[in-house]
Amino acid sequence: MLQLQQGICDSPLSMESLIKSGSLSSNDKEFLQQFSNDANMNAVVKLCDILEGYLARRVAPVTPSALEDVVEAYDYLRCHPHAEGCHELVHLLRKPHMKALIQCHDDLANRTYGPRLSPVPHEVDEDDVSVKIVELVKQDEPLGATIKINERTGAILIARVMHGGLADRSDLLQAGDEVQAVNQVLVAGQDPMTAIRMLTTARGNVRLSVLPSERRSSSTAGGVGSVSSGGQQQVGVSPATVRVLFNYNPADDGLIPCQEAGLCLRLGDILQLLILLVTSLLNSSGSDQQQPPPQFFEELGRFYPGQPDGPTGSPVPPYRPLVLIGPSGVGRRELARQLVGTDREHFALPVLVSTRSQQRPEPFVSLTAAQIRALAEAGRLAEQWTEDGGNETWALPVDSLTKLLRDGRVPVCVPHGPPPHCLLGLRTPSLRAFVVYVKPPPLDVLRETRAPHLLQQQEDSLYDTGRQLTLSELEAMVIEGQRMESACAHLIDFTLVNDDLPVALETLSELAYRLETDFSYVPKHWL
Repeated sequence: MLQLQQGICDSPLSMESLIKSGSLSSNDKEFLQQFSNDANMNAVVKLCDILEGYLARRVAPVTPSALEDVVEAYDYLRCHPHAEGCHELVHLLRKPHMKALIQCHDDLANRTYGPRLSPVPHEVDEDDVSVKIVELVKQDEPLGATIKINERTGAILIARVMHGGLADRSDLLQAGDEVQAVNQVLVAGQDPMTAIRMLTTARGNVRLSVLPSERRSSSTAGGVGSVSSGGQQQVGVSPATVRVLFNYNPADDGLIPCQEAGLCLRLGDILQLLILLVTSLLNSSGSDQQQPPPQFFEELGRFYPGQPDGPTGSPVPPYRPLVLIGPSGVGRRELARQLVGTDREHFALPVLVSTRSQQRPEPFVSLTAAQIRALAEAGRLAEQWTEDGGNETWALPVDSLTKLLRDGRVPVCVPHGPPPHCLLGLRTPSLRAFVVYVKPPPLDVLRETRAPHLLQQQEDSLYDTGRQLTLSELEAMVIEGQRMESACAHLIDFTLVNDDLPVALETLSELAYRLETDFSYVPKHWL
């Protein structure tokens, strides 16, 4: 019977030789003959042979990031719509099923489907205090940790372990560990600079005698706002993603204990917070007057909740309105018009409403002043303004934007009023607008690109402002742009310098597509 099973698992040729052999009984031969003549069985055996041959070739993916290549090809084809077969390929690459297929290919190529093992727990007797010997191989790189002195005991403690440094990669040192000796030289009670020099100049094998820090179970069990015995306020949070709203250079900060350990931050950077510890700086006497009020930690706890009540986020819709802000004359409307012209099935200008009865080139819906007032009172207007000396009322209804989003199109908005006031009705949880600041180039570049002789030579000007700008107006544009960027920096998602319109248009088109395919940051209260 074992021979029969082996014959079934082999190819039909092996089964035929097994039938002709004299090792089987007549009943087995008859059964095997009927089995081998079955059409379904032959198809299964043939499929098995194909799979074995495919596995033997060890086929590997050509690239682990096919989605990036497809995105680049899509951007190029969409900006060159006259190429042969371009329209059909763009339509195919835009389909969500094609995107999902390519993403599945990348997941298989990068083996992101594999299981993730949890860390091995270490059972430690809390009553047993022992000295830990840590041996590191150190070359010219720093240790990647800062130290501090316990003024009461004189002990040298690890204050902070920098992510990615030597100490962090070893996973042997943690904040709060007490360093007792470096290469068998006692450092406890000595000048901290002595320990720093020893750690800095040491090369090769560096042996540290460390007293492990105590388990701070009270800080994690106590939740947000727990106070340790040393007068430290610790706020623990789950991993969170935040956006930097200001520029920070540790070299310019005179209050940071270790400038080399500081992290340089730029406006718009996305940071992932793994651990958040807020420490109140108290004097040695522990006076109550020096302690911050309890309301400080309660507000911080609400801003960084340790245990959120519900899910921390939900999938963001792939289509978000593009809002172009910038100083007058920088070319926002021309950028919006040409972006819509690249793909009118994908981009669209929202339809406005107005009390004006006479038509104009841009489409709009004529309403009465009472109807527009009712929409404003119901909170259904994203923006409202007046023209013609206050005789005409114009507005951008929210329904015009949501209709385009439901149809799978990207609204391209050019607000009429100055920011940040014009963004109040667009940066909402329901719309989730993506704000692009169209920044004017430096004045010398601005004069060259907006030169009168260039405008006269071009019948269809790339920078259609309606008239030629004077030098004083160009200077006012730059000053207005600087003031606008300073006031709205925390609301801007992307800065686009419009020094060359074709280049700026291509950058904006690529940004719009990446906004639909890549992860993007939104405030937590939008989710």
